[in-house]
Amino acid sequence: MRVPVMKTIAAIIVTLNVCTLLLSCNQPKKKLPLQSSETRLPKLVWKTLTTEGKTMMEGLIPLHIYKNGIICNGQTHTLDRERLLMFNIEDGSTLWEWKDIRQRRERLFITMPIPCMDNILLLRNVNKLYGINVDNGTTIWEKRCADGLDISTLGTIFFYAADGFVWRGNIHTGQVDTLFFLSHIISLPKLPTDIFRPIHTYPVVQKNTKDSLIVITYCLGDSKSNQFDAYFLLYNISKRKVIYSQIIVPRSITMSGIFDVELYNNNLYFSAGRSIACHNLKTGKQLWKQDFGGGLIHSGMTIYQDKIIAHADESHSYTYALNPKTGQILWKEQNGGTMFRPFFFMSGVIYFVCAGDGLLHALDANTGKHIWQLECPGEKENSNDYFYGNVTGIDGKIFVRSGFHLYCYKVAQ
Repeated sequence: MRVPVMKTIAAIIVTLNVCTLLLSCNQPKKKLPLQSSETRLPKLVWKTLTTEGKTMMEGLIPLHIYKNGIICNGQTHTLDRERLLMFNIEDGSTLWEWKDIRQRRERLFITMPIPCMDNILLLRNVNKLYGINVDNGTTIWEKRCADGLDISTLGTIFFYAADGFVWRGNIHTGQVDTLFFLSHIISLPKLPTDIFRPIHTYPVVQKNTKDSLIVITYCLGDSKSNQFDAYFLLYNISKRKVIYSQIIVPRSITMSGIFDVELYNNNLYFSAGRSIACHNLKTGKQLWKQDFGGGLIHSGMTIYQDKIIAHADESHSYTYALNPKTGQILWKEQNGGTMFRPFFFMSGVIYFVCAGDGLLHALDANTGKHIWQLECPGEKENSNDYFYGNVTGIDGKIFVRSGFHLYCYKVAQ
């Protein structure tokens, strides 16, 4: 299968299993004081029910906008089936509900923005992969796949990894073939069998080159002490060869590996354990590394307006902005605990929800200062109906969900 040549820098899509996050945030913790500019508070446009019954939805897929709709999952009142729906972004009316949903024990559990190419939604559960027609919510194809895979895309080609293998597939047909087995392309040390952590795939696209590259991340280490070396490998898909393999963070990972990769100005940026590191794409050489007081596994990092924006799960939980050239901390702002990834940015404002307080936060991207914090309207009637999950938006509107509803707000520009 030939990977198409790409000539523009593409966003890198990242997957992360959030089982630990969901277990840690069933109930919000103590909230920070609500300090908001009343003149800039968002205005509610509409809300719609996503979860029937009285039990809040726990397993979330990220909200994703496609054309005139927003994709969201929910749950039936009998709690035996999850629901996948698309709502109209203008009024919250239901455009379709996917009918091939499975029982709750096979729940939808993906943690990345859902790739949509050529009207096809790529969706996975634990061991199945689906191609869904986004226009009407019908299944085009379904395939069995390895348990615990991560998905990333490069044009109409998708990649996933599990058990040391990296596969690639065609988003139109679901046809999959093996790209490589990791131990066949690099020399791995002879270590106990349980020290090899699952690998992740991050396609990267460069300007003015005919070659397509993919970053593979993996961990090796001592299972008894739960300390791991975090590695990344740059692989040329077009020429089917390894360019280099480098260690990012030695013997300091207490969580399973690297969960964010960003390509920016010909450098690769990683969040690994309690660190963010910058490496030269061409050589793999580490240019700098910044350590934090807590892990970035749940909240992660991204790059916006020439700043690295990251959220560390420290004792007081801060959001940070870093200089991408040096790693210097430009600002930090305290927030309400673990953040639901990914950040959403619009018109110089950073939007996100914190699991620790159940609030929707808006920060000035330039200064890091809070513009406002908003409590979920449904929480006044049901203490479990707090904001929950990621934020997305378009054209001056943001969308955020709770355990029971999906909300649309108009924000100041």
